[in-house]
Amino acid sequence: YEIYQCDWSSDVCSSDLASSREHLMRYPDAIGEHIALGISSFEFGKREESLRGLGAVAAKMPDHPLILSAYGWALGRAGQTDKAREVLSRLRALVATRHVSPLTVVVVAIGLDDRELAFAEFERAFEIRDPHMPDFVTGPLFAPIQADPRYRAVLQRSEEHTSELQSH
Repeated sequence: YEIYQCDWSSDVCSSDLASSREHLMRYPDAIGEHIALGISSFEFGKREESLRGLGAVAAKMPDHPLILSAYGWALGRAGQTDKAREVLSRLRALVATRHVSPLTVVVVAIGLDDRELAFAEFERAFEIRDPHMPDFVTGPLFAPIQADPRYRAVLQRSEEHTSELQSH
């Protein structure tokens, strides 16, 4: 889940973008690289490239929750809400067959600017003690919800969750 953490305002992320492209030429099935490249490209203003790339990977791997979440996020941010909601439906359908982290739905909800859904899914992640929670809740991807007081509560609970995990 650290693939969602790139600071898009930094030079490091810009060089990571080039690195991701090079890496994907050698390893075309590197899921994390596809996601990082798609999200970063979107944030650097290359929205069509991002949507094409993430869409192509989602078509090849239609049951991969991380790919779907990144693609749904980009669709939502691009204003393609119907398509983003279709991705949400696909994620929810996967829940019937295997574990799918609620955090994947949080990502799509943020792309859709659906704060109620995002915070409901954060709550679900806490309820099931999602192991990715401590590593997931910060970074530029969360900028649209950072001013919401509920986000500060999520951060606080995540810190408590981290402490609890470390004490065991």
